[in-house]
Amino acid sequence: MNAFYKLDEAIIANGVMVKIENGKQTYWKANPAVSEKNRINSALITLEKDFKPVKTTPKASKTATKSDEKGGLV
Repeated sequence: MNAFYKLDEAIIANGVMVKIENGKQTYWKANPAVSEKNRINSALITLEKDFKPVKTTPKASKTATKSDEKGGLV
């Protein structure tokens, strides 16, 4: 979890876009910390789902209800 918050610090410090200088070339690209944070976030959500208990729904009764006994439209 600590790495998740360190990525926040890196994004705040460097911004969402990072300036890349390669010799005479200068261009902007997405900060890799943003995609890494999204990847970790997805993994944490999946992990949370694994730990939550599965809710069961009550099974439908096979006995006839009052409207079924009357034979349909009334």
